[in-house]
Amino acid sequence: MKSDAFLADYSPFAVTEFRDWLRHRGLYDADGKYAGQGAPAAITGGQISVAGKMVSPFHDDPTPADARGTGSSFNSRFGTKFTTWDLAYWDLVKSPQPITNASFDPAPKTGEGATPGGFDAPRVRSDSQFWRAWSWDTHDQRGKYPPGNPKIPAFGFRQHLTRKFVQDIGAVLQREGIPAEMLFPHQIPGELWNAERERSGASTIWSGLLPSGNLGITFFGCVDVKRVEQYSQNWGIFEWHPLPGSDPKSDKLYREAGESLELYFDSRASALFPGWWRREGQDKTFPLNDSKFAEALKNWLAKKQRADGKPPGR
Repeated sequence: MKSDAFLADYSPFAVTEFRDWLRHRGLYDADGKYAGQGAPAAITGGQISVAGKMVSPFHDDPTPADARGTGSSFNSRFGTKFTTWDLAYWDLVKSPQPITNASFDPAPKTGEGATPGGFDAPRVRSDSQFWRAWSWDTHDQRGKYPPGNPKIPAFGFRQHLTRKFVQDIGAVLQREGIPAEMLFPHQIPGELWNAERERSGASTIWSGLLPSGNLGITFFGCVDVKRVEQYSQNWGIFEWHPLPGSDPKSDKLYREAGESLELYFDSRASALFPGWWRREGQDKTFPLNDSKFAEALKNWLAKKQRADGKPPGR
């Protein structure tokens, strides 16, 4: 991902939710779907009491420029110049009709769909407070996790949005009868890869943490166990290859697989999903069958079973 122009988080639905997350309104209001899950005080600043609940200081502000006597305005807090909470582009209330013209302008400056002075998510990456509220990418924050990490991390809205998607899918699966203890997300932990992956996916390790405490990631290579266990002791890797791109017959692959298995076993990982068994026409990057990886798995399992008479695992 070489350009922020390809980020997919700028629909009016996402920007509306970002605004409401910062204000504790809409889905994040006291009776909303995500009540109590709005932006934390580390992002909004000191919160205020409304109807006996602590909420964002911007909750009742008539405009981003007017603090209504409750402290600093939104604009003062974030260095913005908005004059209305309506969206700058295609506000969902002002423009409720479906857009059917494929050549429409997604960010009009005037005319239909435009609101001069309207609210918008930041569109130029920076080290500003407003950008960090939108997206906390550890690679861009000198490798640091946000305030409150690991118990209540003040990640940006994009990371929260990814995590909520994961949790919502998990809730659907539970309603269909799958026990919560059997569910683990399938995630790419961006902070363990590179800046471009983290920026594009907004999927940190934390975004793979379910309310049950189960944590699922995807990782190729040897994962930093301490960075996973800062969030949960009940974790698994659901796409894993110890040495991606290696010669399937290399002795190094065998050693890396064995060392990783020992590390994850000692760390009491809940699950490992080795990838993949090659079939005709499939990707041959990670062939498992007839490889040193498969041999290492077979020998390691046999060794553990001989040691205590039963297969390893929880």
